[in-house]
Amino acid sequence: MIRSSIYKELGMFDESYFIFMEETDFCWRAHLRGYRVVFAPKAIVWHAYRTPLKESSHYYTQHMVRFLGCRNYITTLLKNVSTGDLVKILPFHILSWICLSLLFLLQGKFIDSVLIVKGIFWNLLHMGKIISKRDFVQKKLRRVSDRVIFSKFMIRRSMHFYFKKACCYLKNTPLRS
Repeated sequence: MIRSSIYKELGMFDESYFIFMEETDFCWRAHLRGYRVVFAPKAIVWHAYRTPLKESSHYYTQHMVRFLGCRNYITTLLKNVSTGDLVKILPFHILSWICLSLLFLLQGKFIDSVLIVKGIFWNLLHMGKIISKRDFVQKKLRRVSDRVIFSKFMIRRSMHFYFKKACCYLKNTPLRS
């Protein structure tokens, strides 16, 4: 729940996302503005999944997950991370997506591989629009540093964790800790 005035102040949900990461992007902007975002793990939300108006096969295909997941993840970083931190972390994240794409290719999952590459290149082709959104976030909204936000939410993990996570993603199995 959020006041409509704050929702509008933060620029509402980015309609270009369609699905995947739109709430992460929005909450990141709220954090950057200095608002408190609360996670309520015991809350129950009824989601319109597999309703006649929202056919799941159209919205939640693996192809949508690959393309939009990659695209929106990178877009969220481009919009919300400060320039100094973006220069440090964006290459690693893009390299991770490229490695995942190559792993799919080695598995013979050509379409999955191509969809990830398309997700990366979508950001390059739409960089003008992303920069405009980034300017709004960085110049109009930002009141809190990345360091403050990262200290609240980032967990340092070993490379082994990320390798294991990538393997689970490739096998389409849940990550067990």
